[in-house]
Amino acid sequence: MIVIQHIKVIWTKKTRGGKGAAVRNGVPQAFALLPVSSDADCALQSVRCEEHLDFQPVCAREAPVTQFPANWRCLGLSLSKDRFDVRFRWSPAQCGAPERHDFDAFSLAKGDWSRLVCNGRSSDSVGHWYYQLDTYNIAFTEGFSAGLFLDTAPKRETSLLASLK
Repeated sequence: MIVIQHIKVIWTKKTRGGKGAAVRNGVPQAFALLPVSSDADCALQSVRCEEHLDFQPVCAREAPVTQFPANWRCLGLSLSKDRFDVRFRWSPAQCGAPERHDFDAFSLAKGDWSRLVCNGRSSDSVGHWYYQLDTYNIAFTEGFSAGLFLDTAPKRETSLLASLK
């Protein structure tokens, strides 16, 4: 089973520093997973923590999938019998500025999980700037556990954090 948890933290200049930044920086890098169907081959779950909601987590489960997608958000995904490959694919819509190059992030053997973290700066349709921090927890596992990303440390952590001005 492939399990991907995407945590997106969104903020504006209002919480770039001070107390707001302390609250924002306190958002965990992993959450308990929502239950999934026992026949699912892939579980895709999202958690959004936004400034206007005081960074309280809002969890969502994607529709159950019986086959993992080749692309999901900024990830390129490839599964073979004994290996799951993850590729970072930059796009302005998903990642924001600054631009980054696509690259092979990591390969997972069964039983492994890893984390990819990136940040970006974007603007909405009227030109207001906002910032985002995206954390992807990705597992290639035999079974499903709600505490999958909480009970053990990732095998590898890839950071694409950039200076956001």
